Amino acid sequence: MTHRLLALAVLFTLLTGSLARASPVAAQTVQQEPDQLQQRPARRITVSFQDADIRDVLAVFAEFTGRSIVPGSGVAGTVNAEITNQPWDVALEALMRANGFAIEYLPSGIIRVDAVERLRARAELEPLVTRTFRINYVPAAELVTTLAGMKTARGAVVANPSTNTLIVTDVEGVVSSIGAMVGQLDIRTPQVAIQSKIIFVNRTDAEELGITYDLKDSRGNQLNRLVAAPDPRQPVQPGQPVPRTNESVILLGGSSIAALGNANARVVGASLETVISLVLGRYTLIAFIDALQLAELADVQAAPVITTLDNQQAQIFVGERTPIRVVDVGGGAGAGTGGGGLAAPRATAQLVETGIRLRVTPHITADRRILMELHAERSAAQLAATDIGVVFQTQEATTRLMVEDGETAVIGGLTVSEVTRTRAGIPVLMDLPFVGALFRTTRNREQKRDLLIMVTPRIVDDRN
Repeated sequence: MTHRLLALAVLFTLLTGSLARASPVAAQTVQQEPDQLQQRPARRITVSFQDADIRDVLAVFAEFTGRSIVPGSGVAGTVNAEITNQPWDVALEALMRANGFAIEYLPSGIIRVDAVERLRARAELEPLVTRTFRINYVPAAELVTTLAGMKTARGAVVANPSTNTLIVTDVEGVVSSIGAMVGQLDIRTPQVAIQSKIIFVNRTDAEELGITYDLKDSRGNQLNRLVAAPDPRQPVQPGQPVPRTNESVILLGGSSIAALGNANARVVGASLETVISLVLGRYTLIAFIDALQLAELADVQAAPVITTLDNQQAQIFVGERTPIRVVDVGGGAGAGTGGGGLAAPRATAQLVETGIRLRVTPHITADRRILMELHAERSAAQLAATDIGVVFQTQEATTRLMVEDGETAVIGGLTVSEVTRTRAGIPVLMDLPFVGALFRTTRNREQKRDLLIMVTPRIVDDRN
C-alpha cells in the first residue's frame, strides 16, 4: 500500500511541476508569515487516492504545500477520491469533511485536523486573549453586529465609541480570524458627489373678451347689479348728493322694462375696460366691454449638489415651512357642560415643508459604475381659488438606476397641458352668425407645465 501511495505521489508531482523541496517558490512560502500565506492564492492539485490511509493523505498534502499538518489521535480511516485541478485548501477541506473531520488553521501556520467535537472541546480549554483593533473608516459599533457570529460562547466583542476601538476577547485562533476580517471591513470607502438639476417651466396663455349690457328705466324697473342707480325710495335732500342703491327696484302696476345681460360673466382683472352709455328718454342702455390677454412664464431651476459615502443615504432640502391652519369643530363633549354639549372649535397650525428636496443612496459597483436609489421632489404652495386656504403643487420622481461615472441621466420628464375654453352669453343671441360675439363672453386659457430632472454622479476618491 505504501509503495502504491508513493508512486501516486510521484505521479502528481510530475504533473504539477515540482514538490515543495524542489520548488524555490514553495521553499520561500514556508518562511512567510501565516497571514501572508492565507492571502496568497492556493496552488492547484491533481491527485488520485485509492484505499489510502488518511494520515498518508495528509502527508502528501503537507509535502505538496510545505505546510505542517498535525492530525489528532482519533484521525484514522481510508480515503478514496479523485481530485482534478482544484485548489489544495479546497480539496483538503472537502476530503476531511467527507470523512467526518474538521480543519483548524493556527496563527503559526500549522494546520490541525481532528474530529469536530475534539476541536470544540480543545477551544473551550484554551486560554482567552484580548486584543484591540483601532478602526479608522467605519464606526466600531457597526462592526460589533457583523463580527458577533465569529466569536465563541466564551468570547466577547465590544466597541469603545470614544476612541473608535474594537476590543476582542476570545481564543487565539478566533481573535486572529476576527483581526483578518476587520482588515477587510475597515477600508477607505469612496465618496460620491451627486449633482442634479431640476427644471420646472410653467407657461400660461389666456384670452378673455366679454360684453355686458344693462338697460335701466329711471322711472320704473331697475336691475342695479352692475351700476348703482338713484334710489326712488329716498327723497333727495337739498344740497345733498342723490342717494343711490345697488338693489334691484321693481315697479308694480306700471309699464316698464329693464334688462341685464352677462352680469355674471365679467372679465376679472381686465386690461381693457370700455363703457358705452345711450340715453333714450327715460331709458338708459349701458354696455361694458372687457378684454384681457395674458402670457405668463415661470422658469424654476434648481441644481442641488450633495456628497456622501458609498452605501450611505444623503438628503438635501432647500425651501420653506408653510403654516396651515387646521380647525377642529369639536366632536366631543365640551368642558363644563356636563358632557351634553360640543366643544368649541379650536384652530391649530401645522407646518408643511415645500421646496426642492433630493434624497439619494449611491452604491459603487466593482466596475466603477454607480447604482443609485434616488428621490427628487419640487413642491410649492399657492392660494386656492376658494376659501379652503392653500393648495400644494408637487412634482416628484422616485427611481433606481445605474449610470457610468460622470454620466448624466434624465430620471424624470413630465409635460402637462391644460386647455380651457368657456363661452357664456345671452341665449339665442350668442349663437347668431357674425353678431353673436356681441352677446357673449369667451375665455380661452392654455397652461403647460414641464418638469425635467437630471442627475450626474461622480466618484470622489484617490486611486493612488
